[in-house]
Amino acid sequence: MMPYLAKILLYPVKSLNGVEVENARVLASGALQHDREFAIFDEQGKFVNGKRHAKIHLLRAQFALLNRTISLQIPGDDLQQIFHLDEERQALEATLSDFFKFAVTLGQCVSRTYVKYKFLYKYRGFETGKSRHQQLKIKFRVWC
Repeated sequence: MMPYLAKILLYPVKSLNGVEVENARVLASGALQHDREFAIFDEQGKFVNGKRHAKIHLLRAQFALLNRTISLQIPGDDLQQIFHLDEERQALEATLSDFFKFAVTLGQCVSRTYVKYKFLYKYRGFETGKSRHQQLKIKFRVWC
């Protein structure tokens, strides 16, 4: 069986939930449009991610890519909060700062500072014969 692309996941805000899409535009930089366009940073300018702040895994986010909005579900809150990523960034930063209990900023990655692709391929085992179909995750990291 030939390898094929099983799905495309974009992560508009690094370390938050992804969005599965049918197709994606590849930019001149090689990045996928809307993927890791934003990242959350702490006061020292470091990424707020699961490696440094496990609490981020409690957040649930949904994105409307065309509208450029994020719907954020914070544990303990009954209602989702919706923010426009361009027009309501300060309000989103304040909400995230309250959640993390330290000041954060939402940086926009104009020059594609961080890009990570996850391609999921299905393939037939070669020599082992143990598995007819398996998923193989291939990760590429590109720093610009």
